[in-house]
Amino acid sequence: MATNKSSGTNFGFLGQYDTVLVGVASLAEQYFADDPVTSLMKLRQFGELLAQQVAARAGVFVAVEEAQSDLLARLRRDTAYPRDVIDLFHDLRRVGNDAVHQHRGDYGTALTALKVARQLAVWFHRTFGDRGFRACQSALNSFQGTAPKTFHFVRSVSAVFCAA
Repeated sequence: MATNKSSGTNFGFLGQYDTVLVGVASLAEQYFADDPVTSLMKLRQFGELLAQQVAARAGVFVAVEEAQSDLLARLRRDTAYPRDVIDLFHDLRRVGNDAVHQHRGDYGTALTALKVARQLAVWFHRTFGDRGFRACQSALNSFQGTAPKTFHFVRSVSAVFCAA
């Protein structure tokens, strides 16, 4: 069974798909400590890029310019991906929008969003790459933060992603 090979980021395993994904997620991790709002902006970008990768693999990708909400609606409607996964993409989009348009975000929200992004990354890798990938040990787990109610699926999805 494969394990997470760290490359200085909790998202390094995505490098085989797209180095831009790793770069954007890595920036979100770097900005977390000093600027949680910017971290949330980067996580929104990460969510957009990852959703586009999912859509391309499902054969439902239209264009880079398409609104994220439209893309996620199509993924929900036209694919068999778990509803909870699509909801997590929406959660990243919403907190990212708050960061971009209202300059709103705190450490707890950014930490939770980082954890959600990590879960989506693991789901992606298990779905399109290595089904046996084990990535439950994340440096993100060493941080403490409060989770906003927006991320209502994190616990149930985490249990599924970290199952043996």
